[in-house]
Amino acid sequence: LKLALARWLEELCAGPHDESYYQRRLDVGQAHLPAHLAPRFMITAMNVLREDLQQAARADAGASADARAAALGRICDIELAIMVSTYVEEREHRGLAELREVIVTHLPIGVILLDADGKVTTSTRASPRVFRDPEPNGKPWQEVLQPAIVQAAKLEGRIERAAQHGRIAELPE
Repeated sequence: LKLALARWLEELCAGPHDESYYQRRLDVGQAHLPAHLAPRFMITAMNVLREDLQQAARADAGASADARAAALGRICDIELAIMVSTYVEEREHRGLAELREVIVTHLPIGVILLDADGKVTTSTRASPRVFRDPEPNGKPWQEVLQPAIVQAAKLEGRIERAAQHGRIAELPE
């Protein structure tokens, strides 16, 4: 942690502040998500760091001490905005996923949503006529659907084509 903080501080002060710098800051924000660290702790820690950095810059008696302190304050604010944006994006993603789950699970027709790897992300209530597994989410669609349905609807080809073209595969009624 100390090594990572030292590297972060060096990049903060020295730059370059380019696209790769921005991506690394997003990664820092993403790293805090699994720990379920509330944003207020990151904001508070950043404020303490900002004040300490600005105080150190002002302690240098040079003519540009105030300008350096102001620049450090600005880059710390930018850092914080980037890291907090990961929290906002995660909250939006989680909210949309929950909404999708509610909508799809209550549809009166059979629906399954697959991710890019062909795993079920959401489905309507599992009917034994359609699903082999009553808990299909997170499993490959081939393991979830009844073989007779896969064969009759020619799902292998349909789903493969839909994945290649980024389209929805619909089955006739």
